[in-house]
Amino acid sequence: MENSNIAELISLSARLNQMDARVSTLITKITQQLSHLLQHDCSTHPIDKSTITLIALEIFYMYSSRPENYQVYDVLLVFRKNAWKTNYGVPTIEFLLSYEEVLTQIENIPLELAENILHYINTKPTQIDELNRIKYYLHILKRPIPQPEEEGHFVKTFNSQGYMTTRLDTFSKKFIAFCQKQSLTNKEFSVLEIGAAFGIATLAALEAAPNATVYCNDLDPHQLQVVQYTAIEKQIDANLILLPGRFPNELSFESGKFQAILICRVLHFSRGNDIIVALKEIKKWLAPDGKLFVIVETPFIKAWISFLPEFIERKAKDVPFPGEIDTPMKYAKDRAPFLPPFIHFMDIDGLSYTLAQAGFEIEQIAYIDRKNQFPSDILLDGRESVGAVAT
Repeated sequence: MENSNIAELISLSARLNQMDARVSTLITKITQQLSHLLQHDCSTHPIDKSTITLIALEIFYMYSSRPENYQVYDVLLVFRKNAWKTNYGVPTIEFLLSYEEVLTQIENIPLELAENILHYINTKPTQIDELNRIKYYLHILKRPIPQPEEEGHFVKTFNSQGYMTTRLDTFSKKFIAFCQKQSLTNKEFSVLEIGAAFGIATLAALEAAPNATVYCNDLDPHQLQVVQYTAIEKQIDANLILLPGRFPNELSFESGKFQAILICRVLHFSRGNDIIVALKEIKKWLAPDGKLFVIVETPFIKAWISFLPEFIERKAKDVPFPGEIDTPMKYAKDRAPFLPPFIHFMDIDGLSYTLAQAGFEIEQIAYIDRKNQFPSDILLDGRESVGAVAT
C-alpha cells in the first residue's frame, strides 16, 4: 500500500460521522496506527503495512454504509475497489474470515485490538497472499452444505437473505448445459454466478466444464467457504474464484469478460429501477456472444397468496413495478423473518420489461414449476418462478 493511499485513507476517516464516544475513540486509535505507518515506513514490513491498511479500510468502509455516512460511502467504495483491484474489487474470503473479529460492527471491536492491529495480525500463524499483499490465517473449515427443510429442498442461508434450493431449476440447468457446450469449443473461458449462496450451480459448472474458470459471488463469505470446502472435497477447486461482495456495486469486471452469467433468485430483492441498472452492468460484463441466465420469484406463491390480489390490481393500474413489497411480514409471517426487509416479485411480463429496459434480447422466457423443489407452503400453480435466457 503506497504512502499516498494511506494518507488519503486517514483523510477519509476524518469525514466519518462518529456517533458516540466509543466509536470516536476506535477510529482515532486506528487512524493513529495509519499515521505511524507513514512516519515509520521503513520499520514496518510491507506485507504488515498493507494488511493493517486494508483492515482499517474495511472497518471504515463498513461504518460508512450507515445512513449518517453516505456522503463518504461512495468515495470509500472507489478506494476499496482500487485497493482490491487484483481481486475484482472485493476482499478475499481468507481476509474477511481471518480478521472477522475486527471486521465487525464497529461498536463491538475490542479496544485492545484497535490499539495495536500489528500485534493482532502477528499473534497467530499466517500465510502470505503475494498477489493481494496481505497476511491471512490458513483455515479451510469443514463446512458442508446445510441440511434442507424436511419437506422440499429449501436450505436457509446463513445471513437470512432467503433460501437456496438443492436442486437446479430448468434455467440453471440451461446455464450448466451452455458451459458444457462451450467447453467443447473454447480452450479457456470464464463464467459467473451471482448470489450463489452455497454454490449448487457453481459446483455443477466446475464439473461440467473443467476448462472454464468459474467466478462465484455471494454476499456472505461464510457461504462461499461452504462452496470452497465442497469444491476441494470434489477436487474441482482449481478453476474456482470466490468473490464475496454486494452485487452490483462492489464487483468490478472488465467489459466482455464472461461467456455466461447466472443470477438465480437474487434480483427479486431489489427495486425495479435498481434491477435495470444491475442488468445493464451485467450486459457490459458479458462477451458479445455471451448469454445471461436469470431466474426470479413470482407472486404466484402460496405463502404470499394474500399479496396476489394487490399485485393484480397494481398491474391493472399500470404501476411500473407492481410486485414491490416494503412490508413482507404483512403477507408472509412464517417466511418473511428469513428474508430481507424488501421483496420484489415479478411475473413473466415484469421480467421481460426489465430485461428489455437493460438492452437485452430475450431468447427464451417461461415460468418454472417448482414441484419437488419448493415445500408445499410455497407451491401454488406451477408458476412459482420465472426464468429467461437473454443476450
